[in-house]
Amino acid sequence: MQTRSAPREWAEVRYEEMYERAQRGLRGFREDALHRFQDAFTPAGDEVDEKAHLQIRELLRSRAGEPSGTRRDVLDIVADTVAKHLALERSVLRAMEGAQRQLNALLQRPHPARKLSGAELSINHHLRIDTLLMRPHLLEVLEDELGITVENTEDATRCH
Repeated sequence: MQTRSAPREWAEVRYEEMYERAQRGLRGFREDALHRFQDAFTPAGDEVDEKAHLQIRELLRSRAGEPSGTRRDVLDIVADTVAKHLALERSVLRAMEGAQRQLNALLQRPHPARKLSGAELSINHHLRIDTLLMRPHLLEVLEDELGITVENTEDATRCH
């Protein structure tokens, strides 16, 4: 019997392979400079992540009223999930920012002054809206249902 996490584990192995192969295809690649997928996309677990986690928890509780018992547990689980999403997104933004700098250097164009954001990263999600089995974007649901907005970049998360 296949466990629920087996497809995710399979996908993670494929992502690791693609990430390494893409690096090896770059001009000037050196094997000793190979970056690991897991290292590039592991959340920092820093003060920004912790602060965002606390802000999301407080905002969820304030917008949903002061729940008790099981309902409070559910809100905390939602806050934990959103915080993990934001931390992972920041690690992806950090990796993408570096890739964007390299591309801009190769194309001999200036790097944008503003940071790449989670909203820009979610463009892939927006392009798939109205397709089969597409679910709403997590941060848009928070904004639509509870009025909680989140701005996420590689070095900051603002929740209000």
